[in-house]
Amino acid sequence: MSLYDDASLIMYPSGYKESKIYAQKPVDGTGDLTFTRASSATRVNESGLIESVATGVPRIDYTGGGCGSLLLEPQRTNLITYSESFDNAAWTKTAVSVTANDTISPDGTKNADKIVADSGSSIKLTYQVLSSTNSAAHSAFAFYKADEYSYAFLRIGGQSPSPYVIYDLSSQSIVSTANATRTSIEDYGNGWYRVSMTYTTNSTTNAPNVSFLPTSGYTLDSVNQPVYNGDGVSGGYIFGAQVEAGSYPTSYIPTTSGTAVTRVADTSSTTGLSDVIGQTEGVLYAKIASFTNTSPISSVINISDGSASNQIAMWYGTNLNEFKILIRQSGNKLFHTTTLTDATEFIKVAVLYKSGGSKVYINGSLITSSTSPFAFTNPLSVLDFIGVGLGNANFNGKLQELQLFPSALTDSELATLTTI
Repeated sequence: MSLYDDASLIMYPSGYKESKIYAQKPVDGTGDLTFTRASSATRVNESGLIESVATGVPRIDYTGGGCGSLLLEPQRTNLITYSESFDNAAWTKTAVSVTANDTISPDGTKNADKIVADSGSSIKLTYQVLSSTNSAAHSAFAFYKADEYSYAFLRIGGQSPSPYVIYDLSSQSIVSTANATRTSIEDYGNGWYRVSMTYTTNSTTNAPNVSFLPTSGYTLDSVNQPVYNGDGVSGGYIFGAQVEAGSYPTSYIPTTSGTAVTRVADTSSTTGLSDVIGQTEGVLYAKIASFTNTSPISSVINISDGSASNQIAMWYGTNLNEFKILIRQSGNKLFHTTTLTDATEFIKVAVLYKSGGSKVYINGSLITSSTSPFAFTNPLSVLDFIGVGLGNANFNGKLQELQLFPSALTDSELATLTTI
């Protein structure tokens, strides 16, 4: 028999509707996941375009191409107003002009603006002043597309020192950066790149700056503002700026008016699975990726009796690229901890449990095993994306596959199941 035949639950996130994600097995709907999100949100669709998804509808995200992933994100607020309208008075222009709706944006419509540097040598950027929490991690990004200029500039004013990054869009490489805890550039197709950085605030003023620079002839002043001699016609395209409190950037949250906008957290779970989950032995398998290499306890996938007393959980830990497994029965615990190469890359992980012990396979290899016997004192019936007894942290990450097996698998089967 195949592993497909052996599985009692199989879910590849493809079929969905409001409040529901369909499982491919069992076919009677027993394994379907309920889903909640009390706001709209955005995703990248199969055509590679950013699109809005209605309240309560799951997001199958295709960022970077390939297979879609169920996107489960924490609540975040875009503090920037008029995030797509850089011509608006909310954005102060310093020796630059902005032409509204000048080219096709990453959402497929003609609503991206062009920033052009004025002639003469001076500071050149556009910025918006925001209030924010002091001494807290924040993340900022914007979408850039080169035209005459190919250096994308992103800076946060109001901080001392000011964090900034300059990316060369032609080579997708860092030209210069300072005072940021992380920076990244992501390809969104059609010449568009999302440039982001994370930093810790040291004042209550966040002033995101965006601009384009020529590849030579510019300098940065004492507070990291760009100074160069523009020609009045050269620049580049800009779209979708965002500043959010958090240690990594999340999906784009559009703001089209004079107020910040909040995207509520995604959550998912299902109950009544006692006939699907193996009660004395079985396997929990998932293909998942984290949004960050380090985070508070989060990204938890959990099967349990609805309490912290009887459960199997997997999550990304607080240390760099840390991944943890917990098997708990009637208060007795088995912990497995390993270090991944990169927690933001997809892994295939399988947790085998049976009365004679447990095993953890990741990406085709046995990571750890235990011969400690155990037995659940209550039936496992809940599949959850919340860390029961682990701070009740929601799963924050991307999910491409989820399977349950009601019986233990062989080492060969576990290796096959988890091979990338």
